[in-house]
Amino acid sequence: MSDFGLTVYGDAGQVQIDHNYFNLAMTVKSSGSFSPSDASQYSILTVTVPAEIPIIAWVSTFPVGLKSQVNNGNGTWTFVLVCASAYNGYGITYFVFDRPGGATSNWGLQVFDANGKKTFDSGYKYMKFRGNCLYQGYNASNATASLTGLPAGRTYAATMAKGGMSYFSFFQNNTGNGASWDCLIWLYAIMPTSDGCAMSQINVREFTAGSSQTSPFQTGLGMVIDVTGY
Repeated sequence: MSDFGLTVYGDAGQVQIDHNYFNLAMTVKSSGSFSPSDASQYSILTVTVPAEIPIIAWVSTFPVGLKSQVNNGNGTWTFVLVCASAYNGYGITYFVFDRPGGATSNWGLQVFDANGKKTFDSGYKYMKFRGNCLYQGYNASNATASLTGLPAGRTYAATMAKGGMSYFSFFQNNTGNGASWDCLIWLYAIMPTSDGCAMSQINVREFTAGSSQTSPFQTGLGMVIDVTGY
């Protein structure tokens, strides 16, 4: 930290506002529905928003995975969310958190860094991190992990702080043309619950190969955000 500027501390001594670092403000709240993809195993929702360094989170009643996020280079980012095809047509509410943008009113507190870029604006609502959940991929579609025990009566959104996927294969048959393996690729997914989150995985690709394609399973990290009143 420098010897000038503004720093605000909470009761526990944690930094809440620092002019050197921007707080993640809710810049977008919207909704969307999943539609069929090119693959029969999953459905897709594409979200493009104006953003600088965004994080997307969602409120859903079913597991959702973050397939990709791309900086388009023109001041926008595109997120591709997926869910199992069984939830085709289902909707979610999503939130985007980013550097605070333009003024929301003519009063309040605004904080800028040494380059004149805004780091805090009291007119915005900010990302409230409440917990995370580790998920280790498994060779079973029903493998789950969860975070529980957060205060009841709140509205929680979830996102993938660290995405992950795994792939593995089952021996299918051995014909005159050689062995055949049924290969599956799973993408980790998350949904918020009333007191935390639940994580699982979505089949995003299935193909046949001539040899086993099993891989070491990655560890995913889910994140829970309190969006009550947002």
